[in-house]
Amino acid sequence: METPPGGYYFKDPHGREHRHTTFSGLREVARSWYRIAQIEEPKDLDTLLDEQTAKYCAAQGHHHFIEMYIESVSKQHDRLYRIDDGELLPDCNHNYNPGMVEIGDELWLVYRRHVDAGESYAVAVQLDDKYQPIKKTNKIIKLPVYHKYQTDEDPRVWFFCGQLWISWTSWNRGENGHGDWNYMPVMRVAQLDRNWNVLKQFTPEWGGNGKAIQKNWGFFDHDKELHMVYWANPHQVVRFEEDKKNLIGELVGSIPNSLSWDFGQIRGGTPPLRIGDEYLVFMHSRLGELKHGRYYMGAYYFEAKPPFKPVRMTKVPLLAGSAEDEVWDNNVLVVFPQGIVKRGDNLVVSLGVNDKFSAIYEITTQELEKKMLPISE
Repeated sequence: METPPGGYYFKDPHGREHRHTTFSGLREVARSWYRIAQIEEPKDLDTLLDEQTAKYCAAQGHHHFIEMYIESVSKQHDRLYRIDDGELLPDCNHNYNPGMVEIGDELWLVYRRHVDAGESYAVAVQLDDKYQPIKKTNKIIKLPVYHKYQTDEDPRVWFFCGQLWISWTSWNRGENGHGDWNYMPVMRVAQLDRNWNVLKQFTPEWGGNGKAIQKNWGFFDHDKELHMVYWANPHQVVRFEEDKKNLIGELVGSIPNSLSWDFGQIRGGTPPLRIGDEYLVFMHSRLGELKHGRYYMGAYYFEAKPPFKPVRMTKVPLLAGSAEDEVWDNNVLVVFPQGIVKRGDNLVVSLGVNDKFSAIYEITTQELEKKMLPISE
């Protein structure tokens, strides 16, 4: 089985580090080292060299005889471009998890600006031909206020019936903004004009939204009706209709045992992008606990007709969170895709890295197709 970007390493009794791209390869390196060094193998070497044990320990944040290492995201793909924070709004060290949309010939990034006090809000900025911000175009999007100490996270943007829309997660940071957080994320959506002003807004009715934690909904326009990927496995798609000033959902597709891989539960990512008779999604997953875990990015296609059956996916991550990049105090290693645009044969994906900065991942449709495998029945 292939490994995520990077590989595995172990430290011998002398403290020297040995690396290999595959677990099986490193296992043989370890055995050879003990033979050559004429040092007695540990009695539990077979256990220490067990891949499943190593994966479990890595997922739980524990140490193991052989451990995974992951290269910096910039080394995992030759067309990954970091967004220059110096061209975003000043005085903030956390500009991440951006959505992205093409408006005419202009490419716009909508990033989460997370200030140290815990407050987050969405900012739009135009990108140049090198995927870097045009500083003078930064504009705060004034999203509707539901709580005095509200924070707005993870904006995604897309077009529905020719109109610009945004979705985001909103929650209350506590009575004083610094006390006990009431972490109950609520999904919100709004229609925008081309100057990023809110025209109308909704709190969609689905999945107990507002009463249960809701995140990572993937909205898309299907035949001029608003749809949303709600869940990956089973793959659930919901259609919305506007009724009495709100959006009411109806389940229109549910495919069991559809999307799974070895890198954690698959969750939402980019809004689905229509390519021919299919939709493409770049998604994320996580192994390990939130504060000690590692996120992975993959992709899948599903049919552009009810019940929206998934047909192909990447079984090996395209990217993985890395400790080689800047890491916030929460120590979580993140790659978090949120936006996608197709320009010619190029797929341009916007993502957040380690809750610190934003980046662009570029890949051709042909390159991505080579990484795809059919989803078995």
